[in-house]
Amino acid sequence: MPVRPTLVRIGRRFDARLPAGARSTLRTLRNRIPGRIVPTRDTAHDTAHDLAGCPAPGVARDAWFWDHYDWAAKQIVSFLAEDGVVLGGRMVADVGCGDGFIDLGLARAARPARLVAFDVTATDVDHLRTVAEDQGAGGELPPALQFVTCGTTTIPAADAEFDVVVSWSAFEHIADIDRVAGEIARIVKPDGVVFVQVWPLYFSERGSHLDEWLPDPFVHLARDHDAIAREVRAKAVDAGKAAWAEYMLREFATLNRARLDDVQAALHRAGLVVEKVEIESKAVRIPREVSLAHPLSDLAVAGFKLLARPR
Repeated sequence: MPVRPTLVRIGRRFDARLPAGARSTLRTLRNRIPGRIVPTRDTAHDTAHDLAGCPAPGVARDAWFWDHYDWAAKQIVSFLAEDGVVLGGRMVADVGCGDGFIDLGLARAARPARLVAFDVTATDVDHLRTVAEDQGAGGELPPALQFVTCGTTTIPAADAEFDVVVSWSAFEHIADIDRVAGEIARIVKPDGVVFVQVWPLYFSERGSHLDEWLPDPFVHLARDHDAIAREVRAKAVDAGKAAWAEYMLREFATLNRARLDDVQAALHRAGLVVEKVEIESKAVRIPREVSLAHPLSDLAVAGFKLLARPR
């Protein structure tokens, strides 16, 4: 993979804004995070250092950790490397770092000179270390990695401070994508690069982020949202996950519904030009009422990765 307004989706730490006790409860109760399945093919093998590890004896493999620490980090490295952009020895920022799993992977795989990971809520570094250690990935953080708390629409960094700015699964949760895009454009160097990934987009089949409870495609576009909330709460109570469900329902209610073109337009208005895009899509079956109400270009695009540069 909080109270709004917010700068970023806390998609890599879904429990970020809950009280400490609730965060602990959710970590205990969570047995699956709705989201992509980790591919078995390592598409970034030639461009990233080996991040292999093995959980400690008696510790289950945490798919969420490895999806982000290993797979997502390598996706970023590989996507940028295709255009000759390397992170090694560079100044890198992550907008929307959440639990920091991706950032730990990026810092180790790409070895930037400095990686500053921004989020509106302070990253739980102790939790990051504990999970990484338990998963056999080592709990010591690289000296180049730094976590910084930012504002809802401001990033505490100097103008043109970073060679590369990345953002993974954050833009679908940003309340004001124009202002955030403007901040990203401000902190990247004139010859720098911006990487943005979003999955799932709101109008895609999994765009509700609620498929842990509602697996039917496009359910959020076909059904009344009050009815959706009632069903999720009922299923969550039965599964002993009431607090987790309330968190995800708040996430659902605050999705910004931005489309691919909306993100492009916000970046362009900020002075960033998209030079490469990779669309994530597959064959989907669409309920008749949904097909009649929405453009196929919205329904068929599940997510994307893009590369942009200052104009």
